[in-house]
Amino acid sequence: MKSFLSRHYESFGLTVLVILVLSLFVASGTMAATYEQEQQSLYQAAKTEGKVILYTSGDTVEMQKMLKAFETRYPGIKTELYRAGSGTVLEKLMSEHEAKIYSADVLFFHAGFAWPELKKKGMLMRYDSPVYGSFPKNGIDPGYTISTRNLGTFIAYNTNLVPAQVVAKTKTFEDWVKLAEQKEYRDRFGSQDLATGGGIESVFTILSDKGEEKGKGFYRRLFAAGMRMSQGGADQLNAVVSGQEAFDFFVPSQRFAAVIEKGAPVKAAVLSDGQPVHLSPMSIYAKAPHPNAAKMLFNWFNSMEGQTLIVEVTGNYSLLPGTPTPKGFPAVKDMKVIQVPMAKWEEMGRRTDELIQFIDQLKKK
Repeated sequence: MKSFLSRHYESFGLTVLVILVLSLFVASGTMAATYEQEQQSLYQAAKTEGKVILYTSGDTVEMQKMLKAFETRYPGIKTELYRAGSGTVLEKLMSEHEAKIYSADVLFFHAGFAWPELKKKGMLMRYDSPVYGSFPKNGIDPGYTISTRNLGTFIAYNTNLVPAQVVAKTKTFEDWVKLAEQKEYRDRFGSQDLATGGGIESVFTILSDKGEEKGKGFYRRLFAAGMRMSQGGADQLNAVVSGQEAFDFFVPSQRFAAVIEKGAPVKAAVLSDGQPVHLSPMSIYAKAPHPNAAKMLFNWFNSMEGQTLIVEVTGNYSLLPGTPTPKGFPAVKDMKVIQVPMAKWEEMGRRTDELIQFIDQLKKK
């Protein structure tokens, strides 16, 4: 027979468990309610402002689809878009800021290395949005930044040139380096241009994960084996589809769907020892001319509705729990993900010139 004390503690333990479960349920509901309440509290002032302007490096058609969905969700707020490469967007923002021309509302371009400097200069608005609490810690700088989309960069390979049995044995980054050194693949593989913004992040990611000397050694071996450089994901996949290249490093996940749907002999390989998934930041500009509409757009992009649409429209990953996975790719939880955390963006920025010089020297050899 159980003692009174044993029964007392069992009862107490069950009570605590019930309270914890109910607390989690209530917290989940409260977060959603808080988001909706925040949006409604901003809506009237945002409609008075009339519009919101997004500065982005995202694909024009994809970003237009996102903004159209926002306009449908919140009638009375028009959206405008300035789209260019990350470096160009950053240059425009900085030159306008120095000239006291305040046009941007929301900043959404892939230049994580620049974000610490923007924050230091007071160019990012402090806004304690309710959406921060829904994201994992590695995807946020609370009050300032959320990684609104996350760029998985995979190895694309031509299934006619790299047999399935070879791919099955080629699992790690070093395995693919060794494959590149084999006679049949020398001078027949490529990568994104590693001396550009996104390329530098790929280099820094590998060096951070593998160690400085080992990582640099891999890049020396790849260039010695004849690695080609392409300007972007579309060019990379075209080279693989045509057979000009057998495989290509660091191809963005969103580029695969279109060519695979056309029946192209292309697949993506996942690196078992560390799959790059890069954080891509969104913040509100401190001098936003339409601050209420800017907050609404920021909140919406990072809500369950916005993040689900990000995955469906762009083919990028979301870090928000409960969102879908890009079609044809594994979930984040099923990969060993490597990335440059926000805490190391400043270091990456400091080392950018050094790493560009390192890659440029390898190109010349």
